[in-house]
Amino acid sequence: MRIARGIRLELVKAFEEKYPDIQVEAINIPEKYWDKLLTMFAGGTAPDVVYMNYMNLAGFADKGVLEDLMPWIEKSPDFNLPDFFPSLIKQVRYKAGLYELPKDFTTSVIYYNKDMLKEAGLKFPDANWTWDDFRNAAKALTKDKDGDGRIDQYGWDGLFDTSLNTYWIRQNGGEIIDSDGKAVLDSPQNIEAYQLDVDIRSRLRAAQCGSLEGIPHQGAVVAVLRDLGAPGHGHHEPVGSGRRDADLPCGSAGHPDGAL
Repeated sequence: MRIARGIRLELVKAFEEKYPDIQVEAINIPEKYWDKLLTMFAGGTAPDVVYMNYMNLAGFADKGVLEDLMPWIEKSPDFNLPDFFPSLIKQVRYKAGLYELPKDFTTSVIYYNKDMLKEAGLKFPDANWTWDDFRNAAKALTKDKDGDGRIDQYGWDGLFDTSLNTYWIRQNGGEIIDSDGKAVLDSPQNIEAYQLDVDIRSRLRAAQCGSLEGIPHQGAVVAVLRDLGAPGHGHHEPVGSGRRDADLPCGSAGHPDGAL
């Protein structure tokens, strides 16, 4: 967040240099951002420009607190909407309006600990890696290292959140909402995608159910599915705790190709 805030402040400085008659007050909301924003809108003290993600867009737009940007875009000869990826613009449209502009996007990759894969005799993930390789690696890297009958090194961090649901479902040929706006979570393709998570947790026992916070420094995570740029937090120590140390034994690769 400190890096992102620094970049935003640089943008504010550049804006004020170009438009010296406009002064920008940058407001930092370090926690409970969405609650704070709702309170500010309700109290009539919301900023003129806010950070908005596509997941919260509809709720704020329905409250009538966001302005449709399309009339302004159409009036601006210097603004070229096709400069943005069409898929990103599609995400921030709501009903007939366009209520935000995408500043960036994230992708999901596999982070892995090189030393642990070498020790287990496993090859690093590459373009030829398959989902079976993923399953096998997760199992091989799951160990009871001290012989106390309890697993203390898991092959996968077990993260299966909303973002990964979408990645895996779509990679398997499924969708969450069909073209008619109907929820299709129970489609065969979606069930297969969820089954990968179930197999690794329950059949292979290669991921802990629940949080890994209780074993933060014991090799509990090896192959981590995380958004690019977030290789780990406190409990992902074996992969790297978000540090920029050059000697971290951490590698990354794309998801395996093909159906799950």
